[in-house]
Amino acid sequence: MRHSLVGRLDLLIKRFTVVSLIFVIAVAFLFGAASYRIGMDGVARESSLWASHLKDFKLLTFRETEPRGTAYALFDGGVLYVNFGNKAYAVYREDLPENVFIFSPDGETFDGREAVQEGFMKIQGYCGYVRKVQVGRSFWYVFVGRRLSSVLLFQTPFLVCLVVLSFAYALAIRAFLVKTKDSLKKDLDALRSLVETFAEKGEVPAMSGSESWEIRSLAKIMFDLSQKMKEVQSQVLQKAGTDELTGLANRSAFEEKIENRILQDRMFSLIFMDLNGFKPINDTLGHDRGDEVLKEVADKLKKVFRECDFIARWGGDEFAVLFEGDAEKLFDSVKGRILNALSEIDAEGMKVSAAVGYAVWPVDGRTSGELFRTADERMYADKILSKAR
Repeated sequence: MRHSLVGRLDLLIKRFTVVSLIFVIAVAFLFGAASYRIGMDGVARESSLWASHLKDFKLLTFRETEPRGTAYALFDGGVLYVNFGNKAYAVYREDLPENVFIFSPDGETFDGREAVQEGFMKIQGYCGYVRKVQVGRSFWYVFVGRRLSSVLLFQTPFLVCLVVLSFAYALAIRAFLVKTKDSLKKDLDALRSLVETFAEKGEVPAMSGSESWEIRSLAKIMFDLSQKMKEVQSQVLQKAGTDELTGLANRSAFEEKIENRILQDRMFSLIFMDLNGFKPINDTLGHDRGDEVLKEVADKLKKVFRECDFIARWGGDEFAVLFEGDAEKLFDSVKGRILNALSEIDAEGMKVSAAVGYAVWPVDGRTSGELFRTADERMYADKILSKAR
């Protein structure tokens, strides 16, 4: 089964968590075994030490004791007597540590024959070594042991420290991987949004600033690409004679249309208009809303004029129409329809209207320049008149 990049990283985090747990358990087990081995080596060394003491009781407590004679070692009343020459040494049970036991050849301990069974019961709680020691002509058995818990916990602080450090290291690595996964997921979401917006609208969405350097660099490249695409599109539309914003014909296409229409030697009219109050809309509502108003004006003009008329955006907030027929006779009617259509545009309470002028070929001029000049003068006069009202 194939996983996404984030899914594979999430799977890696899960596997790392399991492996880390197994690693910590293995470390604890191995270190526990090593601790046991070290503890038992210590027990062995201690038993050897006590065996050497038993051979030379001068290292133990010296007491002037009886009997003195040729006996090398014996128990009497729970006391071990060892004779060396004319001196006798005695070791009592309380002189030895709790984990040290000494047995005579017949199985007695320092506590006497009746406590042999109790001594064996005590030994069962220990782990250690029994060493056979010859003292004079007698053989004695020395047991030195430790409780299993003390052997295993001999280096517990170090083991706990090691386990804690291992857990801390594993958790730090896991936290780093989780943070990396979250960061990667965030970058992938940003990349998806970037690509989808660019593919749908040809625009680059705004970055939050928390994206990675690579995503921001890609966004910069795509933004530059979108600007070049818009420039190319504008150039193509310009060559095609289309205004990019409104979809109407542009100025160059309109001028060409006028020249061709003059060659047909039939009457036609030029209607020229300039929007009133458009600058306040741009200044108050912003250029984006101003562009929307221009688009609405273009749509309204398409409804006002006929299919045989040719509408163009002259530039800025100026529009021109090649009107088939005598505009002078129909001017009041045409102007009324234009103003009524423009009044329907809602610009946040601001009114949209226009100053309108016209020129008829060949009455008002036989060249395109003469027609444009006449229509512009009449439009300007209409603007002054509308301000005076």
